[in-house]
Amino acid sequence: LAFLDALHADEDVYRYLGAGRPRSTEFHRVWLERTIAQHDEGLGQRVVLRDGRALGRCGIGRDFREHDRDVARRSAAREAPAWSPFLEMGWTFEREAWGHGYATEAAEALLEGFVPREDEPLYAMIHEDNARSIRVAARRGWAPRQRARMFDRPMVLYGP
Repeated sequence: LAFLDALHADEDVYRYLGAGRPRSTEFHRVWLERTIAQHDEGLGQRVVLRDGRALGRCGIGRDFREHDRDVARRSAAREAPAWSPFLEMGWTFEREAWGHGYATEAAEALLEGFVPREDEPLYAMIHEDNARSIRVAARRGWAPRQRARMFDRPMVLYGP
């Protein structure tokens, strides 16, 4: 949790994620629990290390589309999350790791041998102004597939 809180506390890192502002430790706790629960399916997030130090995260999973306040309420009530209708690939790295190819390398490693189910396509939802993440998707041969809004922000779904 401390790693997620620290990573997402940097405004430059968080600018294009979710609502564009840091989320609570409780949000990260619930997100992490749901992510770990997907590992048995070969999904979930991986921490990216260099020389034993965490630089970021990259993963594939069923994301949930809830606001911070809904996460705590649903978690306390043991309600099922509002899942996205597709698998989502995402990556987040600390600012000092940008421009070194870590996101591209991590994405390639996760996608090696990964075959999404036909009824659950794989996309990366990227803020339309996030040029760095758009380049990572393009290096994978992914192209814009659909425009969307999330947290009232302009996003584009990139996919194969």
